[in-house]
Amino acid sequence: MNISSYKSIIFDCDGVLLNSNQIKTEAFYQTVLPYGEDLARKFVNYHRENGGISRNKKFQYFIENIASITKHDLEVSNLLSRYGSIVVDGLNKCEICEDLELLRNKDAQVKWFVVSGGNELEIKEVFKKKKMFQYFNGGIFGSPKSKDSIFKNLIDENIIDFPAIYLGDSRYDHEVASKYLIDFLFIHGWTEFDDWQNYCASQSIKSTEKIKNLADFWT
Repeated sequence: MNISSYKSIIFDCDGVLLNSNQIKTEAFYQTVLPYGEDLARKFVNYHRENGGISRNKKFQYFIENIASITKHDLEVSNLLSRYGSIVVDGLNKCEICEDLELLRNKDAQVKWFVVSGGNELEIKEVFKKKKMFQYFNGGIFGSPKSKDSIFKNLIDENIIDFPAIYLGDSRYDHEVASKYLIDFLFIHGWTEFDDWQNYCASQSIKSTEKIKNLADFWT
């Protein structure tokens, strides 16, 4: 894999650019804890098994399939608001990946994107505070749109230049990249996907621990 051959490099955010997976897992747990510890633990398990999916869909699943609460009794918007107030402070304080500026300077003409399951406005604000925003000349994209719809829109509008590669830390990241014929590299250093090694082996997916190791794939 030669990273320098790609015209577009697309990054997931949580677990790839930010060490934020555990922060978000705890925020999901605290958001639904008022409905009972057992339901909160079930929801966290669902969240971990479905990395990369937007919080909107996860909370909809919680209401309909875990808590079995009618829409009249609980709106997704209420959970999103509660979750957002919990998670923002943690994101502002969390660790960022190393050597991002060094990698960006290797080829300033390559398009860099973020395609995340996290909230788009939230990510942009955090990246501005952490002085990361300027690296992503292709754009920063996130929920409420799904990764699937974001990729479709970017390709339909000829915004992503091919060949392209997506750097992610979940099964869903790989699945959506494959759907749109985008190469994939698994970043495992901060992943919460427990079975990532077996999955990568079964799918012949290359992996590396951290973003800073991309230099090993640069020729």
